[in-house]
Amino acid sequence: MKRLLVLLLLGLVIFSSCELKESDDTATGPDDATVDLLLIQPNGNDTLKDGTTYEIQWEGSTSSQINIEYTNDNGSTWVLIVDSVANTGTYQWFPVPNMISNQCMVRISTVDGSEADQSDAVFSIVRNSNKSLALKEPNGGEGYSAGSELAIKWFSAGIDSVRLEYTTNNGRNWLLIDVDTKNTGIYYWDPIPNTPSTLAKIRIMDADEGYPIDESDGFFEIEPEPNIVVNTPNGGEGWTSGTDQVIEWYSENIRNVKIEYTTNSGADWLIVADSTPSIGYYTWENVPVHNSSLCKVRISDAIDGSPWDISDAPFSISNQVTQSIQILSPNGGEKWRVKQTQNITWNSNAVTNVSIDYTINNGLTWSSIVTNLPSAGSYSWTIPEAINSTQCKVRVLDTSDGTPVDESDATFSIMPTPEITAINFPTNGEELIAGEPYTILWTSTGIDAVKIEYNPYNSTLQSDWEVLADSADNSGSYPVSFSIPSDNYVIKITATDNSASLLSGVFKVKPSPSITILQPNGDEQWVTNPLFNTYEIKWRSTNITKVKIEWSTNGGGTWYPVPGAENTESDGIFFWQLANNGGVQPDSSDNCLIKISDANTQNPSDVSDAQFSIHSSRLLHLDYPNDGQDFYKWGGTEQQVMAIGWTSYAVPFVDIYYSLDDGVTWTLLIANYQSTGIYGWDYDPLLQPSKLGRLLIIEAGADPANPDPTIIRDVNDVPFWLNIQKTGE
Repeated sequence: MKRLLVLLLLGLVIFSSCELKESDDTATGPDDATVDLLLIQPNGNDTLKDGTTYEIQWEGSTSSQINIEYTNDNGSTWVLIVDSVANTGTYQWFPVPNMISNQCMVRISTVDGSEADQSDAVFSIVRNSNKSLALKEPNGGEGYSAGSELAIKWFSAGIDSVRLEYTTNNGRNWLLIDVDTKNTGIYYWDPIPNTPSTLAKIRIMDADEGYPIDESDGFFEIEPEPNIVVNTPNGGEGWTSGTDQVIEWYSENIRNVKIEYTTNSGADWLIVADSTPSIGYYTWENVPVHNSSLCKVRISDAIDGSPWDISDAPFSISNQVTQSIQILSPNGGEKWRVKQTQNITWNSNAVTNVSIDYTINNGLTWSSIVTNLPSAGSYSWTIPEAINSTQCKVRVLDTSDGTPVDESDATFSIMPTPEITAINFPTNGEELIAGEPYTILWTSTGIDAVKIEYNPYNSTLQSDWEVLADSADNSGSYPVSFSIPSDNYVIKITATDNSASLLSGVFKVKPSPSITILQPNGDEQWVTNPLFNTYEIKWRSTNITKVKIEWSTNGGGTWYPVPGAENTESDGIFFWQLANNGGVQPDSSDNCLIKISDANTQNPSDVSDAQFSIHSSRLLHLDYPNDGQDFYKWGGTEQQVMAIGWTSYAVPFVDIYYSLDDGVTWTLLIANYQSTGIYGWDYDPLLQPSKLGRLLIIEAGADPANPDPTIIRDVNDVPFWLNIQKTGE
C-alpha cells in the first residue's frame, strides 16, 4: 500500500508539472516558446559495438540546430560527435568510436546551449568481435607537402591498436609510420617526410595480427618540401643606386615569393616586391639610393612567410661610381656538361663591355668564350665538346683595358653530357626466345650507373614496367632472360640521376621451343605390308620451323632417320610409307619408338611415351576354342557364358560367327566388336546340340563367304561340342 501511495504522489507531481508547462506555453508569445529536448536512446544500459552504426534518437520541437556529444568517463569530459545538425529526431552515429568503456553517455543540446538532455544512465561501448578496418583518408587524388601534417583517418571495429605504413612506389616498398598506435580512428602524421612521389599510398592493419588490412584505393601525391635559397645577391656584390639588378633564387613547391632587403643587417626590412611569381629571378629596377655595405636580400613564401632565406653575407649599395666585376657563377664546385647551355653570371659596376674566357687547367692557359659583350650580368654559354676536366674556371674582364677582372673563386668541372646513345641489343624487330640467356648491350657517355627496366606490352602504364636493375654499373652490358612471351617488348635504360634515358625499339620474345609427339605414342600396331603401310606421324610444336624424325626398333638403343623426314616442315604431320624404312632391319618389332627434334639444333626433342609395334602383316588367330573343347552345361536350361579368346595384330574391330554344321552355314554372333582378344558368349542352351561347332573371327565388315586371301580371318582347328548336357552320362 505504501508503494502505491508513492506512485500516486509521483503521478500528481508529473501531472502538475505538465499543467504548469502547458500554462507557460500558452502565456508565452510565439517568439519566446519554451523549447524541450528529450533524448530517447541511448538512455542507459545500452550496449554498443565499436565500429558499428548506431541511431541516436530524441524528441524536440525546436527549430534550432542540434549539437551531439558523448563521454566515456561518466561526464568528466565530452567529445563532439556532430555539430549544427538539423533537428530531425535521429542521427546515424558512425562509426561508434573505439573507446571501450561502461561509463558512456550521449548529450544533445541546441547550438546556443539553451536546451539540453543527456542519457539518464551510463551505457557501454564494447569490443566488436567481428574485426573490420577501412581506410578513409587519404584514399587517392590528394596532394600534401612534405613537412606538413596529414590527418590519417579510418573506420574500424574490434581492434585495439593499429600499425601504419606508407609507400612512395606503389607498394614495392613499405615504410613504417607508427608500429602500435591506439585505434582512435585518426592519426596525425607530422611531419610528412621529404620523399616526393606521385605514387604514394597509406596502409593500415591490426597491430597485433596484421589482419584485417586496408590501403589507399588510389595514389596521393607528396610534394617536395617548400624551399627557398637566395643565389644573388649572396654576399660581396656591389650594386649602384639607380641601376637595374637581377635578384636570383632557387625554390621548390613555392608559387609566389615576397622579396625584401635590408641596409642595416636585418634590423629593418624594406619591400622590393610584395608578391611575385617564384620563377627564380626578379629584375629590381632603379635600385634605391643608399650608401651601405650591410645590405642583404630576404625571399620568403608570399602566403605565410615560410620558408625563407637571406643572403649569406652582406653586399653593398652605393651611389658612388666604382668599376667592379664579380663572378657569381660558375664560382667553384659546379658540374657542367659539354653541349649543354649554362648561364655565366656576374655583377658589374661602371663597366660597359666585357670579355669572357675559360680555362681547363686552373689558369695555366685561357681560351676565349666571347669578346666585347655588353655587361648585362649574364651570358648563355653552349659548352664546346671534347672538354673533360675538373680544373675549369671562368674569368670576366673589362674589354676596354682588361681591368677590373674577376675569375671563379675555385675550380669547377666540365664533363661529357650524360647520354645513352644507343641500345644495341635487342634491336627493333629482334626475336628472342623465352627462357634463353641474352645480354642487353648499350653505349653511353658521362654516366656512372643506370637503371634497367622492361615492358612486355609497350604500354604507357607505369605498373607494366618491371625493374631488372635499380642501379647497375654502366658497363654497357647486362645479362637477362625473359620469361613472358610477347610481340611488344621494350627496354628502357635510364641514368640513376635521371640525367639521360633511352627507350629501345620493339622486339619479340617467342615462347620456348617445344615438341610433343602425339602419334605414335605407345601401343600402336603398324604394318609394313604395302597395302597398309602409310601412317601418320603427328606432333605439336611451338617456335620450331623444321624437324628431324627418327625411329628405333630396339627401345631407343639405336636411331635411324625416317626417309624423307630428316629436315621436314614442322606442320604437325608426316605421312610415312612404312615399307620405305630406309633398309633398316628388322622390320618386325614390338620395341619401336619415334623421336622428333629441331632439325637445326636437335633441341628440343620428344620421344614416344611408350613403345609400339611394327610387323610385316596383320593377324587374327582363334586361341579358344581351337582344339575340340566342349561348350556345354550340366542339366537345366540356364545360359552358359563361355569365353572366346583370340590374338590379333593391326585389326582394330572384328565380326564373330558360329556354325553348328562344321562351317557349312554361319550365324553372326557379334558385329564390329573391338578386338580386345576376348568375348563372353552367352549362348542359348536350347540351341540344337552339335559336335560340329565352329567359330569364325574375321575383320569387321568383311564377308565370311569371300575367299579373298587378303581378308584377315581364322577358324578353330578342331570342331567343338556344343550341348546342354553330355548324352549317355
